[in-house]
Amino acid sequence: MKQWQSYHVYMDWKEQDAFIGTSLRQVFESSADNSPENNFFFIRYSDAAQAEVDGTENPADPGSHLRIRVFDSSNGFFPGQSNLVKRVIVSQYERETQRYGGSKCMPSSERCFCLDSILVCDALHLMLSIESELPKAFRWSLAIQLSSNYLRLFASEFEQRKALHDALTFWSQRVGFIGFTQEWYARTKKRFNDTRTDRRIIDLLQAHWGGLQNETSLSRRPSVLLSHMHMAMNRCGLSQSEEYAATAFLLMQLEGTTET
Repeated sequence: MKQWQSYHVYMDWKEQDAFIGTSLRQVFESSADNSPENNFFFIRYSDAAQAEVDGTENPADPGSHLRIRVFDSSNGFFPGQSNLVKRVIVSQYERETQRYGGSKCMPSSERCFCLDSILVCDALHLMLSIESELPKAFRWSLAIQLSSNYLRLFASEFEQRKALHDALTFWSQRVGFIGFTQEWYARTKKRFNDTRTDRRIIDLLQAHWGGLQNETSLSRRPSVLLSHMHMAMNRCGLSQSEEYAATAFLLMQLEGTTET
């Protein structure tokens, strides 16, 4: 019987982007049934990402790892073949069914996780073929655009928009992101616009949007939106405080304060 497996793949935090854009992308491309959107997704785990913001970064953080979920590993998938990998622990994947709206909605959320992962793998592959290290502005821009697809999907009705507004406001204020200045708005918008002009990235985002629209069983609760946005930003490599700032920017989008 096919089931999800979870691989905890340990590596230096700064090596995660290279692994995602090369080794993990190759796994998606060689998926046994040519349907990687149903087979693989990943999550980043690292204390180092937050430590970077605090000025105490430790790239060799022993807890830094990716959790790669694989549906049916009978195709011989094993992520330890890369020289970037220090060790791999195999475990069972515990589905967060209640968080994503129940057992009927969970498969749809998992397909969204896979769509996110494919987009990030392809985007990192494209960028790292040009740059030796991923620019922070690109990471920020990709996370906002990916999350914007979810915001666009969920914010279709007035009542839903009100609930989303309240939820986003709460989330963006959790670590004190209150009262951003117009100067911050302008600077953030410029940084965002300067890094979203690559036609190939736009095509990837459009394909992602098309995939989301097919997920009619996805729970539309605001809390589910926040969870998907958090996971999308996580896959792009944003730290927790950067997530809150990005959420504040998306709140501006919902309010009509800025255009994205």
